[in-house]
Amino acid sequence: AFIAVRLRLLFTDPGLVLYVLAPFLALAGVIIGALWVRIEAPAGFEVTRKSAPALFALLDGVRNAARAPRIDSVLVDAEFNAAVAAIPRLGVFGWHRNYLIIGLPLMLSVSQGEFTAIIGHECGHLVGKHGWFRSWIYRLRITWWRIAVALQQGARWSRWLFMPFYALYVPYFNAYSFVLARADEYEADRTAVEVAGADAAATALVRVNTVGHYLDARFWPNLHRTANTHAEPPYLPLARLQEELAKPLAAADGADGYNIALARSTDLSDTHPSLPDRLNAIGATPAPAGPLTGSAAETLLDAKLRSKIIGVLDSKWRWLALEGWKDHYLRLRDDRRLLSELEEKAEQGLLNSAERLKRAKLTDQLLDEDQALSLYREVVSVDPKSAPARFDLGRILIDRNDADGLAFFEAAMALDDRMTLAGCELAYLYLMRAGRGHEAEAYRVRLVNQRELEERAAGERTAPRWHDQYDRHGLDAEQLSQLVASLKAHEEVHRAYLVRKRVSLLPHRPYYILLVKSVSSPSNFGYGLAQLLTGDIEFPGDTYVVQLTWKSSWLLRRCHRLPTALILSKF
Repeated sequence: AFIAVRLRLLFTDPGLVLYVLAPFLALAGVIIGALWVRIEAPAGFEVTRKSAPALFALLDGVRNAARAPRIDSVLVDAEFNAAVAAIPRLGVFGWHRNYLIIGLPLMLSVSQGEFTAIIGHECGHLVGKHGWFRSWIYRLRITWWRIAVALQQGARWSRWLFMPFYALYVPYFNAYSFVLARADEYEADRTAVEVAGADAAATALVRVNTVGHYLDARFWPNLHRTANTHAEPPYLPLARLQEELAKPLAAADGADGYNIALARSTDLSDTHPSLPDRLNAIGATPAPAGPLTGSAAETLLDAKLRSKIIGVLDSKWRWLALEGWKDHYLRLRDDRRLLSELEEKAEQGLLNSAERLKRAKLTDQLLDEDQALSLYREVVSVDPKSAPARFDLGRILIDRNDADGLAFFEAAMALDDRMTLAGCELAYLYLMRAGRGHEAEAYRVRLVNQRELEERAAGERTAPRWHDQYDRHGLDAEQLSQLVASLKAHEEVHRAYLVRKRVSLLPHRPYYILLVKSVSSPSNFGYGLAQLLTGDIEFPGDTYVVQLTWKSSWLLRRCHRLPTALILSKF
């Protein structure tokens, strides 16, 4: 009876109802607010049916043939890609808006038929008519990723509430849905064949891989290299790209991208299958793409619209890149001055071995690769133990598809095994480009083994620990004098002790511990003297710098046991 009376009071007194339910309503509001994640729409130049009627006519035809849902917005950006994005208006609650994002560089590099196949592939991700569940999983994977990004950038309380769930759930979801997402890629390729034909779909796949390699290996590196000598970009990327893609790619560039794509196998790092597997799935035989006669951009976008899009996207790129570009140029000011000084010394015949190598490297970085090539050859002929010169000489030759570069890589790695990782990677890429997959595999295995060894060795090369054992540094007189001179140039360094830590892996690579004492309290430097020296001084090997404080006083006692440890004392 007592409970019945209480319940009658609860449901007849609105104030009491509100009082009892308020905490639960507040919690529900917090949860709904956190789940109501706002995901930003993709960025790009929006084209409309009025501004690009030919493009929209093609899109309507592809969408109808694929029986795909409506595309709500079409954007053109500066990426070499095409994608569909189903952005949920209500976060995890759905109500998607479909965006089609088309990269202008992609439209400039493929024909209209190939572009039709590409759009058919993207529409295939939306429709999934032979497997709606796979299509749904594909979109859901992207949605969860976008929500995770939004939560990381959102309010602190929402991250605290839901990121633990993401940390547990998303890895399992990605693992279990990976196979379905890959299957959806094959399904999307079949849609491309249905709307454009197998020949157009196959040629589109080949051309995208070929031109994509050229952009990554040639076009963008060449543009970024000009930051070494120009305070501002000398040209804008899309305007230049429109000119370059109007011409056939150089034979070597086309062959490189094609051979690498054919040699690459399907792995677990990407839901997209390899090119051979995708061609085989649609019943196509691998073959290089022929010359392009008229790009999709030319046939689907009129000249005025193309010019406007290029102007807007290039202006945005310049605005985003300019500050970092200028900073990079200014950081190289001292290098340009040093190169001038080395050139003067070279004319007088006064360069030593280290200065010859430095001159070659600066010429390679700032001036011309052909000049650097001859300078590296000069260093190799004069200094038979210069591993860096051999490595850089091999790098330039390999980049030019000259097989002689492999011998220089091997010589450099034999002299200094720290170059094994980079040498094996470049050799692997060259052999893949050359269609020599069997030889490339040997370098890949060697690269994996060396990386595992380096990772295990790095576990020993850490900050000083109590149980470590130390030996005399073992530097020769020239190495020691150069290090001491560099330390003396820092007025805040009072004393310096150098010892060599014993390591079991890669013992031929010395690992040094440098203990420095400052002229005043360490707090005056914010405990940052060690970081300052690490960035400013060129050490004779891997070195860990420690600033002397009460916490590292035990290390000072260990250094006192070795008579050669004290290398600098100013007072």
